[in-house]
Amino acid sequence: MAKPRVVNLDDELRKNPALRREHVDQFREWVRKQPHLPDVPDHQLVLFLSCSDCLMERAKATLEAHYTIKTHAPEFFGHRDPLDADIQNIFNVVEMAILPGPDRAGNRVFVGRLSNPDPSQYNFVAAVKAMQLVIETSLREEGTAPGYVFVYDQKGVQLGHIARMPLAAVRKYLTYIQEGLPIKMKSIHVVNMNPVGERFLNMIKPFMKKELYNLLNFYSGGYENLYEHIPKASLPRDYGGAQDTMLSLHHLQKSQVEAHREWFLKEPSLRVEEARRPGKAHNAGSVFGLEGSFKKLEID
Repeated sequence: MAKPRVVNLDDELRKNPALRREHVDQFREWVRKQPHLPDVPDHQLVLFLSCSDCLMERAKATLEAHYTIKTHAPEFFGHRDPLDADIQNIFNVVEMAILPGPDRAGNRVFVGRLSNPDPSQYNFVAAVKAMQLVIETSLREEGTAPGYVFVYDQKGVQLGHIARMPLAAVRKYLTYIQEGLPIKMKSIHVVNMNPVGERFLNMIKPFMKKELYNLLNFYSGGYENLYEHIPKASLPRDYGGAQDTMLSLHHLQKSQVEAHREWFLKEPSLRVEEARRPGKAHNAGSVFGLEGSFKKLEID
């Protein structure tokens, strides 16, 4: 397998006029002075600067949250082998891909949907791990973007799927999305919305910041409203678009993720060393809230 493309600092400096080499140098020096933080690669430093509009204190806070949350959520961010059985299985249950073309504002578009509607085959933790591999592959290959748009197709989602989403795990991932994900999330479009989706939304709404909730858009039938945001030229054939089928795009995306396997096997070494953190060390309870405080979800 050919070595995958990885964006470099010079690429990013050419692409981002507001970004200066001295910004990256200053940021790198700050990271080096934090004894608990890992040695962060330049292409990742740029991501934190970009999603923070080159505001240094905001970039520092996002980087700190990113690595701290990854450290204390090993179920999502530990053992990241794309060839692991759980990941391979979930790729047979959920189709996901970053589309070849952008939305009308130039943002990258992620689409996810069930390909196998059997709830017994669905593994929420594996689905999150796989989605993160897809997003991080995009960031490694293409670097920064104006923003990201997410399209989630609810077709086939049942109460049995919601029952397989541990509330504590959902809360952990929402914390990461809102505090440590180094992208600008521009909008979330939920198509084929149904009562099950509404129930799930009501379940997680208490853990969503107003800013995230306000990004949500819901469509109960058809894709006409989606075309107002994402041109047909960028959408898969299944959604009335001009691109290949969602399944074909998913298979291509899966191959791209697997091409970065060497990196994903090493990436979990980039974690916080709590014993070296100045001040009080963090733990999962302090990062995500009291552990064990969520009752098991019961489905009527």
